[in-house]
Amino acid sequence: MNMKWFTQILLLTFITNISWAGEEDMLKLVQTESDLQSKLESLRTTRNVEELKKRNQLFKEALKNAVQYEGAFDYAFDSLKTISKITSPDQQFRIFNWNIEFPDYSQHYECLVLYKKNDRKTILFELKDASATLPYHYDGPCKEEEWFGALYYDNAATQKGSRSYYTLIGYDGNTSRSNIKILESMYFVGNSVRF
Repeated sequence: MNMKWFTQILLLTFITNISWAGEEDMLKLVQTESDLQSKLESLRTTRNVEELKKRNQLFKEALKNAVQYEGAFDYAFDSLKTISKITSPDQQFRIFNWNIEFPDYSQHYECLVLYKKNDRKTILFELKDASATLPYHYDGPCKEEEWFGALYYDNAATQKGSRSYYTLIGYDGNTSRSNIKILESMYFVGNSVRF
């Protein structure tokens, strides 16, 4: 009888701790979203190039921290209206993506990909905009350090064998005289992402 009572108390304590941990992370996400919104508004209102870079870095680091909280994959981040937030149809990844427009109307892109490797593990990839150094017609597989840079607004998934391939649909503001629509394939290999 005492063992049954002890087991029930232990189970109740365990469940309570899990629910408190989930609530703590949710509270952190709500508080962090408010801070992120403030940093994003600050980024969007400056025109000085050095200040743009500095404010972007502050926003990016805060967002990288926020998406690592438990529950961040499913958290809406609704107040961050000037960034793209898309999820794959199979719920395997989520993209947080934004641009910086410089005073000369040139663009720089930032992208964080949160990938669900399995039920217990997510991996965060930071894509590096290398559009200034990549050849215009580059057709090799790219890693996260060799990303063309785009602002994604939709995606589609296809399956070939055991691997999922994703088509990312995006936009590149390019220059004041042109913009480019982009279709890009993406897939995951082990603990890395390829384009």
